[in-house]
Amino acid sequence: MAYVAGPVIREGTQIDPWVRRCYSIIEEAASFARQRAALPYVEMPLERATSKEFSAQILGRIRDSRSVVAVFLPNDTSTPIECALAVQEGKRVLIIHQEGVRIPRLLAGLPGVETLVFEDFEQRHLFEQIRRFLERR
Repeated sequence: MAYVAGPVIREGTQIDPWVRRCYSIIEEAASFARQRAALPYVEMPLERATSKEFSAQILGRIRDSRSVVAVFLPNDTSTPIECALAVQEGKRVLIIHQEGVRIPRLLAGLPGVETLVFEDFEQRHLFEQIRRFLERR
């Protein structure tokens, strides 16, 4: 299973179109790689959890995953933390971001972290890069 970090998908809430497209490509690539992508859908038990319960649940999911694929937005504070937790657990991390968005050097330089630029006109390339990342051990 690939743990997917990024903006939470909530019913009735707008999600950036490029993020939506990214999630779709991640799901497609995971399926092709015979894996499941655990997208960040809202879950009421997690919404009601205490901070400690929430952190334990997220860390458990990261531990149970084979790798982490993150959709990075500059104003999202949780995704970089999830990436750092994944690195601490020895997971490989792929961070997808829009062109022109700078990933903090401290995050991009961690062991096992790769970055990939999302480009609208190169979605096939994005699919192939994600698929190859997921298929690597």
